Amino acid sequence: MIVDYIIHFRTKAGKFSPKVHKIKKLTLNKDERVKLSKKHHFKANMTTRKLYEGAHKIELQINGKVYEHSTFQLKEI
Repeated sequence: MIVDYIIHFRTKAGKFSPKVHKIKKLTLNKDERVKLSKKHHFKANMTTRKLYEGAHKIELQINGKVYEHSTFQLKEI
């Protein structure tokens, strides 16, 4: 199985631009469980993307299928 997370970054125009990030590729037996965690750092000065304040969306994707989603507020510190 391949576990990813997708962050839908808010653009200047208020639309969303998704970016897929890999968590782990693994094989599980039936009824086997595993706990995964991941930290994502939001840098203010990136060369590939400018971050904008406001609502952003994050989704959990397993084998290409989205299972969970949530929104979060990004604020400048």
